[in-house]
Amino acid sequence: MKHKVLFITMHPLGESTGGSIASLNFLKMVFSVFDGQVRAVIPSGSESIVRDHGVEDLVLLDQRNKLDKAVYFLRGICRDRYTPYVDTNLETLMVGVSHVFLDGSMLGRFAAVVKNRFTNVKVVMLHHNFERKYYADTKMPWYQRILINRVIDYNQGAGWKQCDMNLTFTEKDKHDLSDAYGNAGEKKCEVIGYHEDCQELKVRKRDKNTAPRVRMIITGNLSVRKGYEGALWFVNEVLPSMDEIDYELIIAGRNPHIDLIDACDGLEAVSLIANPESMDDLLEVSDVFINPSSIGSGIKVRNFDGLRHGLPVLCRKGNEYGFEQLTERVFSIFEDVTDFKQSLTEVTDNRNEVFESYKSEYAICSGVRKLRALTMKDK
Repeated sequence: MKHKVLFITMHPLGESTGGSIASLNFLKMVFSVFDGQVRAVIPSGSESIVRDHGVEDLVLLDQRNKLDKAVYFLRGICRDRYTPYVDTNLETLMVGVSHVFLDGSMLGRFAAVVKNRFTNVKVVMLHHNFERKYYADTKMPWYQRILINRVIDYNQGAGWKQCDMNLTFTEKDKHDLSDAYGNAGEKKCEVIGYHEDCQELKVRKRDKNTAPRVRMIITGNLSVRKGYEGALWFVNEVLPSMDEIDYELIIAGRNPHIDLIDACDGLEAVSLIANPESMDDLLEVSDVFINPSSIGSGIKVRNFDGLRHGLPVLCRKGNEYGFEQLTERVFSIFEDVTDFKQSLTEVTDNRNEVFESYKSEYAICSGVRKLRALTMKDK
């Protein structure tokens, strides 16, 4: 007998944000483990890319209006588009379903909704972040700040306790969740890690002999504080201690913040590229990937921009979670300016080594094996 999965995601799929990328890869894993027997509840704009990956049983939901979002937020319910649709249509959604996968901990309240009416169904939730830490570093209006921890605890906290299995990307998130909400006990928590499709390493386009300066690259959503604050620190604090004849720096990403634009203005060795048509083209001609961020929670998906292109990663301390198993030749950590400069001198052009390490640890087939081992024993 085939087992059907109900998959609900809190992220729009097919976008270039870390959450969207991670959610699509998780859907691919679930689809593979359950032999394509997946019913997905997704944002309406995600239909095309989800169908491209083989999922045909879709429920498409539009965003709610601002009044509905505000009312549900005041009630402690995440401002998602799934309430009250899932509650109202749960009987139909659950036909033939043996497992429910909640992709995103701010959907955690649905765990109790499902378990109260379908006691034999297994509910699995993927926590992308420890949300208290994530939202502490997120800019929001003061009135939302007052209520946000209540909303988080009503969703992530409740889901942590009600789910049959909690999954995290990192040991750090598992530790933080256990500290905040208690040991999961029989309600298991497993570190699944982050996994993605690993393409072949592309041939390097840049001729090192004609470009002796080390070319560093920083990527991200440069319009939000989590995306630009590290790049701004790097430009203001690290670059003044370096000689421009020794480096080039590319900073590329969505809608750069005005503070970052101003900081880069007039720096000949820095190229700030807004909304690049192809991030891959920029990464392929770079030498080393820099992650200078100091805030946020969960695994930093942007680190994979470097690893999947064979670039050694220099990562600021606090954002290394989920990468501890990589060697320093592949992934090294720095704390301050002096530490960074020393790490940069030790970088070597070892693209094949970096890529093979990345593929062996993070290939989606490895994630499928882990997820199958965790879920099949419940069938």
